[in-house]
Amino acid sequence: MEISKKEILAKLYCIKAGLSAISLEKDKLSQEESNCAKIHQEMDDNQKKKKIAIDSLNKVEQDIKIKEKTITGIESNQGVPEKVNIGHAIGIGAGIGIIGGGIGWVVFVFIYDLIHSMKNNQNQFSGNLMGKIWIGMLVVWFISTIVYYFVEKHKNLKNYKKSLADKKASVNKENSAIASLKKNQNNIQQNLSSFDQTNERLNAKHANALVNYLKVKNITIESSKTLYDALITEFSSVLDPRDWANIDLIIFYYETGRADTLKEALQQVDRQRQNEALIKAIKDASNQISSTIQRSLDQLQSTMIHCYQDLSLQLKNQHAQVMQRLSRIQSDFHSLNESVKKANASIQNLSKTIEKSALESIETISSNEYLQHALLEKINVNSVALVDDVNYLLFYKKPNIL
Repeated sequence: MEISKKEILAKLYCIKAGLSAISLEKDKLSQEESNCAKIHQEMDDNQKKKKIAIDSLNKVEQDIKIKEKTITGIESNQGVPEKVNIGHAIGIGAGIGIIGGGIGWVVFVFIYDLIHSMKNNQNQFSGNLMGKIWIGMLVVWFISTIVYYFVEKHKNLKNYKKSLADKKASVNKENSAIASLKKNQNNIQQNLSSFDQTNERLNAKHANALVNYLKVKNITIESSKTLYDALITEFSSVLDPRDWANIDLIIFYYETGRADTLKEALQQVDRQRQNEALIKAIKDASNQISSTIQRSLDQLQSTMIHCYQDLSLQLKNQHAQVMQRLSRIQSDFHSLNESVKKANASIQNLSKTIEKSALESIETISSNEYLQHALLEKINVNSVALVDDVNYLLFYKKPNIL
């Protein structure tokens, strides 16, 4: 019996609706993957921040030790006032005595003779007094030596006190720096404690997220595989699954009269493929379909409902196969790491919950309302992208970050 064009179009739209429903399931799984990845990234960021804090703490502690060692060195090297070099003082005094004493004695004798010459009204020269010039030299030498000694001693004492004051200022500066470093050290240590608390919180959050991910993964993959198997069983006679990625273009050619039969529509698809314009043509066709979808659904409503019912019946026929696959769910949970097991001790109950949820999900996504909703929800997504989503679930590989 030949199938009418209206019935073929209804079946094609039903295939697209099924692919759209699976794509929605993929979105749910992607959301859980994203949640796990986000928490995992937060854990990595927290560990990086902790490492930076530890490095900072080590540097602060090293700086404190260096400054404490500097203070110890300053305090253990107070020193004493520099001693005056007696020999040097005597030498300086001798030089001043010879020059200054000699000149001074000559001046003294000259003035002495001048005064007596004026009194006696005659010139006088005290040769014997001049011969005692060494007395002036000795007196000046002695006085100069004593004065130089005490001046230098006072100078050295003043320098010593200044040195002590400078050292005290340096110690105070280092102590102030140490106080600041210790305050920073205390803050970093508190932050480290905070990082550990954050890590514990994120570990628990990640464990729960992994459990939610596994729930959704098992439910969405099982629901999607079951629906896909039903789509193949019910509609592969209408259109080979290998051509489902091109279904937008096929619907467009067939619905608009550009092709009178599916065979002609497929031939036009092949020509687009040979011209390397297939992807663009599919996207253009998808846009055209999305703009007229409501009118098409109104025209095909009764026929599509019949197709949906056939698909739902096919899913019920696959119940035994579904239950066999669901029995393998428990093994997924036994592969969880210890932290997840601790957070979810009742693996057996969890598996039963997922089995029940998966069956409910299969029933939901095969309903007329949900398939119609999925078709409209994903109407702006072209069939190539829909099939990519389907393949993502059919050949699912857990992301490395999980």
